[in-house]
Amino acid sequence: MKKLLVTLMCVAMVLTLMPAVAFADATTVVTTESELRNALQNGGNVALDANITGISTVEVPEGKTVNLDLNGFKIETTTKTGDPSRHYYAIDNYGKITIDDSSAGGTGEIYARGVENLGNGEMIINGGTFISCDANGGACVWNEAKLTVNGGLFKTVHVGSAGDSVGVGCINNSGT
Repeated sequence: MKKLLVTLMCVAMVLTLMPAVAFADATTVVTTESELRNALQNGGNVALDANITGISTVEVPEGKTVNLDLNGFKIETTTKTGDPSRHYYAIDNYGKITIDDSSAGGTGEIYARGVENLGNGEMIINGGTFISCDANGGACVWNEAKLTVNGGLFKTVHVGSAGDSVGVGCINNSGT
C-alpha cells in the first residue's frame, strides 16, 4: 500500500510539473503587427513567420525578457504623416531583448528609424540586418541603456546633405 501511495504521489508531481517543462521553450510565431505587439508584451521566445510591414512602434516592457528571431523575415515601420523620409522606431525596449536571425541566408531585417534600448533595458544583437531609413536622425540602434552586439549588419539609407543638422547613423550610444 505504501508503494502504491508513493508511486501515485510521484506520478502526480511529474504531471503537475510537466506543463511548465513542456512549454518552457515554446515559441510564439507571429505574422501580424497585433501578434508581434502582444508577444513582445508577454515576453518569451518570438519568431516571425511573415514580413510585418506598416507598423508603428512596438514595445518590450520593463521586467519582460524576449528572444526575437527575425527568421528571414522583415519588420518595417510605417511612415510618419505619409512622408517617406520619416519613419517610427520599430521597437522600444525597456526589458531585455535578444534579436537574432536564424534563417539560412541571414535575410531577416528591421527597416525603420531604428530600434531603441531605453531606461533599464538590455539589448543583445546576435544577427539580422538593421536599416536606419529616417532622414531626420535616428540610428539602427539608439542605445541609452545596456547594449551588446555579437553580430548583425547595420546600414543607413539616408546619406544626408551639407545642410542637414542631424542624420542617421548605425549606433548612437549614450549607454554601455
